[in-house]
Amino acid sequence: PLMLQVAFGFEPFYTGLLMIPLVLGSLFSKPIIRPIIQKFGYRHVLLTNTILVGACIASFALMTAETPIWLRAIHFFIFGTLNSIQFVSMNTLTLKDLSQHDASSGNSFLSMIMMLSMSIGVALAGTLINFFTQYFGTQHLTTAFHASLICLGCINIITALVFSRIPPNTPV
Repeated sequence: PLMLQVAFGFEPFYTGLLMIPLVLGSLFSKPIIRPIIQKFGYRHVLLTNTILVGACIASFALMTAETPIWLRAIHFFIFGTLNSIQFVSMNTLTLKDLSQHDASSGNSFLSMIMMLSMSIGVALAGTLINFFTQYFGTQHLTTAFHASLICLGCINIITALVFSRIPPNTPV
């Protein structure tokens, strides 16, 4: 949403409306996540989906102020779907083997790690936007956002290596 407002000059209300497809993608993906994990397994789902999330983040760099609204809506819907698959898969894999006694503590710890990860991501995004704004100049703010999105997408793709350590036969 920040790129839409700051770089493209769209109103906050308009950018807020564009978050609706993202939320719908997240909601509509919920019923299909379990069957996907059961069919392909955690390792394959997380490896593939992490790469897809990274590619989707990087592909936001293709968006311009002139991109048709329907294409933006589809892009955000896909991103919401992929994000939902990612978070549900990671959360269930992390918590599935915990005992009833440890589940509450495990969930609290997972929530803390997720918040820390998101905070680091936001800080990194801000740092990249600042760096590229200084590099390209304030008159090329869209270019700074695009370069930042490409970097963030590539970083996300690299993190897929973490999931290669999941044993291929990890039970669902």
